[in-house]
Amino acid sequence: MKAFGATAPEPAVMAWLRESIADISMCGYLFYPVDESGYEIAGRFPHVQAWLERVRAIPGWADPYDILPGERILPRW
Repeated sequence: MKAFGATAPEPAVMAWLRESIADISMCGYLFYPVDESGYEIAGRFPHVQAWLERVRAIPGWADPYDILPGERILPRW
């Protein structure tokens, strides 16, 4: 993994990211509600749902709409 900052990253942070980067990148797609994403995760993919619950339990975690600025705009299907 390559860092692009002006200074070298903290080694502990880079070590953590190497172990977690796939999990972090997938969260952006899987935490949105079914009425937006069109994907019913909980019923169809119980192992993925269990993983999402473990991610939610990480200290400091917040759901996307709790931290995104502005108000939620529902999709027009």
